[in-house]
Amino acid sequence: MHQRFSAHDTIPANMQRSTMDVHNSEDAAVSRFFAKYPKREFAAGELLVFGDSTIPDIFYIVSGAVTQQAISDSGSRTILNSFGPGAFFPIQWALTDTPNEYFYEAVGDVVARVAPYRDALAFLADNPPVTMDLLQRVLRGAAGIQQKLELLMTGSASGRLWHELLVCAERFGRRQEDKSVHLHITETQLSQQTGLARETVSRELQKLKKAGLIKRSRGEIRLSLTP
Repeated sequence: MHQRFSAHDTIPANMQRSTMDVHNSEDAAVSRFFAKYPKREFAAGELLVFGDSTIPDIFYIVSGAVTQQAISDSGSRTILNSFGPGAFFPIQWALTDTPNEYFYEAVGDVVARVAPYRDALAFLADNPPVTMDLLQRVLRGAAGIQQKLELLMTGSASGRLWHELLVCAERFGRRQEDKSVHLHITETQLSQQTGLARETVSRELQKLKKAGLIKRSRGEIRLSLTP
């Protein structure tokens, strides 16, 4: 199987839509629904949802970002997904009425609205367009997981890292007038998201920097890509 990603790949044109933007009626309907419920604030590193727990509440991110993590018995962490403003979770376990196995942690300060999961399920049942939009997002996420699995099994370290940078830039990056994309992310986060050792991440980032594809500053990576 050929390697899908290389250092010559570019971010898709649809990256111009930031997760912080509300561009369609489904997003607006979700925002109005959660606006009825109280806000909660979480500090960086604070857990919103614990693993091995039932799901009494659904969290809607107003600002900040949250990662979904698997934590092994030895304490090592693997980041499985990330959520930005406008996202709500963990809806899949509420829909299937099964225990949640993952931890959801605030990346930086987070403001979220919290609704009882039964209210959220009733809202989805009463709003088919919102449910269809949610299904489309879930399927896009599943496609991304399939690509990641392919890279884990057949891809190089550089391919895995570049793929993760593209995905994060598309979802959370800030496009600049010079067509570059600014992304707040650390080597530790990239290590947890790719399954690569931090030393490997550092080495591969240095290669990308030498190739002129990225610039780095503390806690931020600037991707220099063709739109």
